[in-house]
Parts: sequence; structure tokens; C-alpha cells
Amino acid sequence: MPQRFRSFISNGFNLEQEARPLVTEQHQSSREGIFISGDLAGHPTLKTSIRDGYKTIYSAVEWLKQNNTLGKNKYDVVVCGAGASGIAAAFELKKHKLNYVVLEKDRPANTIFNFPENKKILARQEKVELETKLWLDNCTKEELLDKWFEQLKEDNINILSEKEIISIDSTKTGFCVKTKDNSEYSCGAVVLSIGRNGNPRRLNIKGEKADHVHHMLLHPKGYEGKNIMVVGGGNSALEAACSLADSGARVSISYRQEGFFRATPVNKQEAASHIKAGTITPCFSSQVKEIFSQGLMLQTKKESQEISIDEVFVLIGAEPPKKLLSDLDIGFENSWTKKKGIFLCTSFFAVWMFYAFSKWGDGSKLSEFPFSLLGKSWEVLPKGFNPGIIKTLIYTLVVLLFGIPAIMRWRLKPRLKNYQTLRYLVIFISQGFFLFIFPEFILKTIDSVNYWRFYGVMMPFPLVYETFFYSPPFIWISICAITAFLVLPIFIYWHGKRLCSWICGCGCLSETLGDRYRHYAPQGDFSRKIEKPIMWFVLLWACLSSVSFIYFQSGSGATPWYVESYIYLVDFWLAAVVGVSLYFFFGNRIWCRYFCPLAHYMRLLSALYSKFRIKPADRCIACGECSRYCQMGIDVMKFALKDEPVNNRNSSCIGCGICVSVCPVDNLTMGDTFPNQENYTNSIS
Repeated sequence: MPQRFRSFISNGFNLEQEARPLVTEQHQSSREGIFISGDLAGHPTLKTSIRDGYKTIYSAVEWLKQNNTLGKNKYDVVVCGAGASGIAAAFELKKHKLNYVVLEKDRPANTIFNFPENKKILARQEKVELETKLWLDNCTKEELLDKWFEQLKEDNINILSEKEIISIDSTKTGFCVKTKDNSEYSCGAVVLSIGRNGNPRRLNIKGEKADHVHHMLLHPKGYEGKNIMVVGGGNSALEAACSLADSGARVSISYRQEGFFRATPVNKQEAASHIKAGTITPCFSSQVKEIFSQGLMLQTKKESQEISIDEVFVLIGAEPPKKLLSDLDIGFENSWTKKKGIFLCTSFFAVWMFYAFSKWGDGSKLSEFPFSLLGKSWEVLPKGFNPGIIKTLIYTLVVLLFGIPAIMRWRLKPRLKNYQTLRYLVIFISQGFFLFIFPEFILKTIDSVNYWRFYGVMMPFPLVYETFFYSPPFIWISICAITAFLVLPIFIYWHGKRLCSWICGCGCLSETLGDRYRHYAPQGDFSRKIEKPIMWFVLLWACLSSVSFIYFQSGSGATPWYVESYIYLVDFWLAAVVGVSLYFFFGNRIWCRYFCPLAHYMRLLSALYSKFRIKPADRCIACGECSRYCQMGIDVMKFALKDEPVNNRNSSCIGCGICVSVCPVDNLTMGDTFPNQENYTNSIS
């Protein structure tokens, strides 16, 4: 793939920003026999990481039994990483009486050791039940470490410190794990619990490697009276700044944004108290450009200034261990390879053929190509073989086939089980009965000429706008008009754009076949900025095409070129071929998010008066799971950190509720409180 295109994808759409490895439901990576657990697998809190640790062992033990490799090596399982997930895995291995060893790069629970003094651990707020001996409760960092090390000693858990993994080689009976000190450990299976925070993220500026530049605050004592610059605006930066200020240091904090949006409300409130008291000096919208021996160069919007500083703490997060995982031959989500490029072309071709076949009629339209070369479908195909019905049948079967694992997937989440179950049941009924059985087998016997207009009731104008074409009977004009301009606006008042994720035929396929790929949705700022310009363009094009078609059909009968082009480009290529074929590469809502005129029509109405919204509490830990799984590419976490609701004034939310389901701290709720008169200038313009 050309570097320029790869850069555009990465920077414009941010598709690979997390660099998260591929992990199956059985906790396996792309290398069979190597399992991934904890934060690296998408479980960012201590509680969910612990649960994932011991559940991973269930899968690993089952895999060892199936492959008959138990007892064939010195160790049955080697666990890499002694964080919360790795320690939980060790306790489970001990319970199963397997030979194991835990290899830790630094020291057990090193991440927790690096927390600020007396940091509070909040465990009870998470609706997750733990089935492990490893202790966890609301406590301080120090209390947690004391309890854990007491348990590790009591159960004689086999952990080796200062064992940095450098390679995992395959053997006839499993693997050979090699560490930096030239030690080797043969095993049947490997569990990677190394976390996502492999190395501190750096500014990459001159002077950053100096001795007085730090990427971690171990203890605030010893900095009394010194001039300190903290770089960053997240929780770790604010916690460090407040701790240093409490110890008597003169603290400044540089952050590139205009406010501390990424920190929790508690940390923001404490930082605000220090700022008000004058113990912390904020430098918003600023960047450190160079670090000297006794100072640094700070760039603001207005000027560059040299500041005298004794110590610098760069606390801007950490880089995932992508290089290590690549060296271990572990595959990543949505990484672009030649094989994936071939898959994209194959997917595009297969979906094109499927929809071209379903459109095959009299051979007079471009959308029927290449089947139109064969002639008219009713002259070539066996009698009674209707391409449209076959397409709808296959479509419905796919929705059911992929919908069952989807509904089971979201029922495993501790939140919104009943909501997601009901939503998928409605999807099955909507597609199976109202979009297949009822129109094709019941309504068709009543009105064999106009039965197809019922699709315009289930997917109203301006999506299926043909319902108003070809001299429709008054009864159908009335039904479709009432649906589009009365029933739908009332529905939107209570439910926003939830028709997209509950009823719409396009949405039915997206939520089932495309469910596994929702997190591939473009997440960059650019991908969100282009939504509204495209929205207005498509809406105007759809309305112009509809009015023009009706006008010209009632007169000369000729169809304007821009109407034909809309039907061909939007209705066939974008809605069907492009939208579906890109599920597996750019997420399941490219069509709904950018090109669907009905989705845009509903967004406009919802932005004006809908009561639907997703509301945050004050418990956001900035893990990013809500944003990651938003199929509409909404930065849900950004709203949660600002304590702002997500609605259609500020986003294209379709109310699927997945962000609520995946939130590990139960921070989000779905509500219908009528919006107050907050400022929403430019929300829909």
C-alpha cells in the first residue's frame, strides 16, 4: 500500500490509533496457542482485567487438552506479565494444579506501584462478579499491594522478576519463551498479560533525554521549593501535579488543549482548587518545544517564551507494545497487508455481484450489469425464479445467522442485557417478517402491483423514495406520507435515530453481519468533520431527484440525468455495494453515517426536539472503550469527560447502546430527559 495513502488513513481517520492485537472469543491471538488477557485485550480496569485473567486460563487449559500437550514441556503455561491479569491467571493455574511460571519485566504489580501515593482504588462501582481468590475491594494503592503480596507469599505463586520477553519461538510441543537475560522457558501455551502501556510516550524534542526529565512520579517528596513543569492533561498528569504542589513544589502544567478534558471530575476539581490557590499555574494551549539544563522553551498561541525549570515530568500516556507484539508475530486489528487488500477486492466484487443479480430484470439498467448481458431475467432463469426474492431471502438468513452470535455477545456484558436482547429480537422480526414474509408472501396476494411500496413504510422517505413514483394509488401515497412525515417525527421525539439500529433493513444487516467490525469505524476528527457537508449534499440531491422524477414522469415521462445518477450511484453503489463490502475494513456504518438520506433527515429532526440522549455520570476513567466501539465514530469518551450528554445536536448517535454496554465503570446511561436550552450553535449546520 502506498505510504501516502497509509498516512492519510492513519492521520485522517485514525484507524490504527490503538494498535490493539487480534483477540478471539477464546482469548487467543493470531498465533494459535498464544493467549492475550487484561488491558492488552481491552479490559482496562483492575476488576475486568482480573476477571479476564482467570477466564483466559479456562481457554488455555481447554486448548492444551485438545492439542494433547499437557505435561509435554517443563511448563504447561508461561504467563508474561505480573499485573492484575497475570496474577489472576497465576492463581487460576495454581487452582488447576498445572506447571506454570509468571515472567515479569520489572516487579509484580509494577503499574500499581507507580500510582501516586494513597491513590484510591474503586472496585465496588463495577458490576462485575469475580470468581478468584485474588483480593480486590475499595482501598488505597498501599492497602491493595500489601494484601496482594501477602496472598502471593501465602500461595507461593511462582513469579520471576526482571525477566523481559524478547521472543517466543514455536517448537514441536509448544513454545520456547526467551528473555533478555538469555533464559529459556519451554511451555505448551503462552499467556500475554503485558498491558498496553509498554513505554512512556515521548515529546520527541531536543533535551528530553536529560536527567531532570522524568516520565513517572514515584514519590512527591524531595521536590520541595523546586520549579516543576508537568506536561500533560490526563489523570496521571493532574495527580502528579497536585501531589507535587501538596509537597511544596512550585508547579506549572502545560497542556495542548484549552482545558483538562481527559481527566476525571475528581482530578479536575482538585487541580482547579490548586489553580485557584495559586499552587499550580496552568499553561493551556501550549507545547514544550525544547528542554534546557535549567529551563525549557514553551510555545503558546501568541508567543514562545523561555521558562526557568528545575525538573520536568512528561506524563502524556504510554505507547502500546506494538513493536514487541510485531516481533512476536502477533497480528493487529485492521492492519493493512497485501492479503487484506486482496480480501477487500474480493469482498467488493462478491457484494457487487450479489446486488447486481438481485436487480436483474429487463436488462435495461446499469445496476443489472453484468447479468444484463444474459438478457431478461424471466427469459433466462427458471420459471418463478425471482432474483429480488432470492436476494431478500439470503439477506434475511444472513441477518438471522449472524444476529444470533451478536445477541449472545452483548448479553455477556453486565449492562443493558435486556435492552440489547430486545433490540436484536426487534431486528429479527423487522427483517424476517416485515421486510420479507409480509410484503413478499402476504401483501403480494392482496396487491400484486403495489405491494413493494410497503418497503417505503418500513424504510420511509427519503430512503425508499420510489414509493411516491409510478402513479401510486392514493392509499399508498397516504400511508407512505403519514409514515415519513407524521409517524417518524413522533418516533424521533422519543427515540432519536434509533430506527437505524432497531428497524431499518440496512441497519439490520449492519447490526448482525457487521457487528464484529463496528470498532473499525473511522475515529479521526477529519472523519467526523466531513459528515455534515456530505449530509446536506445527499439530502438535497435526494429531494431534488424525488421532486424532479415526479414532475417529469407526470409530463414527458423522461427521467433527468441527475435522477438516474442518484438512483445508480447512491441507491445501488453507496447503499448496497460500497456500504456492505466495507463492513470488514471501515466498520459497519459507512453508508448510514455518511450517505443515507433517511439517517440525515432523522438527525435534523432529532437535533431540533428529540428527548433521546446518552448521559454520563462522573466516573469516566478515560479508557476509551465507549469511543472504540461506537460504530458511528463518535468520540463518546470526550463527551463523558466533559460531562456532556451525547445526542443528535452534537453527534450522529443511533442509540444502539453499545457504548453503555462496554463501559467498565457503568458511567453511561440512556435517557429521555427533555434537553435544556444549552447552546448548540452549528450543531446541524
